[in-house]
Amino acid sequence: TSTNYLDTGLTNGATYYYVVSATSSYGEGANSTETQVIPSPAPSATTVASSPAASGTYGSTVTFTATVTGTGSTATGTVTFRDGATTIGTATLNASAQASLAISTLSVGGHSITASFAGDSFFGPSTSTAATYSVTQKPVTITGVTAATKVYDGTTAAALSGGTVSGVVSGETVTVVPGTGVFTSPNAGSQSVTASGYAIGEMAADVVAIL
Repeated sequence: TSTNYLDTGLTNGATYYYVVSATSSYGEGANSTETQVIPSPAPSATTVASSPAASGTYGSTVTFTATVTGTGSTATGTVTFRDGATTIGTATLNASAQASLAISTLSVGGHSITASFAGDSFFGPSTSTAATYSVTQKPVTITGVTAATKVYDGTTAAALSGGTVSGVVSGETVTVVPGTGVFTSPNAGSQSVTASGYAIGEMAADVVAIL
C-alpha cells in the first residue's frame, strides 16, 4: 500500500528534510530513512515584440512588450529590457504575464532588443531572443526662405535668407545651412526662384532628413 503527500508553499533552492512513519491501531511505527529535497524553479520562456513592428522614425515612440510563459502558474515580477548590453528600462508583469516599455529616445540605426525575466517563487529566470528594431531619420521641412530684390545685373543669381525648420523633435534644435537661389529669368520683373543646396546642421543631420 502506498500513499502520497503534497507539500506546498516551499521556497526554491531551500533544502527540506522528510521522514515517514506509519500509524495503526497498534501505534506509530519507526521513522523511515531521512530524505532531503531541494525544490527547483519551473522553467519559463520569455518573448519580446515591438509596436510598431520592425522600424520607426527618430523621436517616435515604440512599445516593447515581453510575454513570460510557463506551466503550472502565472509568472509575476519584473522584466528588464536591454538594447544590446545597455539597460533601457524595466517593467512589472501584469495579470497576463506581460510587461511593456514605451520609449522614444532610441538613436538612429539598428537596435537589438532583449527582455529578461528575473524569475519568481515558482519560475526560474529566462531571456528572450533578440528582436531587431530600426530607427530611421525623421523627415523635416524648411519653409519661410525669401529672395532679396535686386537691381538688374543680367544674371539669374538670387540672394536667399531666412528659413524655419518644422517637424523637429520637441526639445531639440536644428539649424539651417543656407543654399543657393536662381531666378527663372535674368530679365527685370517679378520672377520665381528655385532654391537648392539647403542643408541642416552637422549634428542634426544624423537624426533628421529634409523632405
